[in-house]
Amino acid sequence: MLALGRCFRLSSLLLTAACAKPQSAPDTSAADRAAIDAGHEAFLAGMRASDCNALLALLTADVVFVPPNMPQANGPDRVRSWCESTFAQVKTKSVVISSHLATPARRIMEACA
Repeated sequence: MLALGRCFRLSSLLLTAACAKPQSAPDTSAADRAAIDAGHEAFLAGMRASDCNALLALLTADVVFVPPNMPQANGPDRVRSWCESTFAQVKTKSVVISSHLATPARRIMEACA
């Protein structure tokens, strides 16, 4: 009988724990948005300054960068190669945001036309 009482108390405890309302995760959306915005602004500042090192500081080892009208650059070394060759030919004066895409190459093409 004693074992049955322990079993009942244990099952009651487990049932109570299983039915308890889970705590919700803290809302980090404002902090996440601020971090995304800061990264975006840092990217634009690097593009405006034609600063390869500033751009590369934002990248991870598995970056896939897709410059406009060019093949994708996989990894920081290929991004550096694109960046150095592009910025050696032209300096970015402005960056236009169109549909959330930074498109300095459009300005480059307009200047060369």
